[in-house]
Amino acid sequence: MDRIGKDLSRRGLFIVNQRIDQETGKNVCKESMTTNERILANVAVRDMVRRIPQWLRGDLNAIDPMLRERAEDALAAMIAALQEKGRT
Repeated sequence: MDRIGKDLSRRGLFIVNQRIDQETGKNVCKESMTTNERILANVAVRDMVRRIPQWLRGDLNAIDPMLRERAEDALAAMIAALQEKGRT
């Protein structure tokens, strides 16, 4: 797994349809969303961002690494819940 894949995995996210190109040895992601699905996902993400609580916004910008990590984990959980909701 490459650096980006590991970082996304650490945050509870994943790459859809990941595969390794046999010639280059690099990760290749296929486009798996239709235009309508992409538009709906974009609207859902914007709605989620609008609802982020103020404490979370402040902690994402905090100097204290513990506060920032807590906020990153909370945001990752919100994104994961949004992904799961999109699958059902």
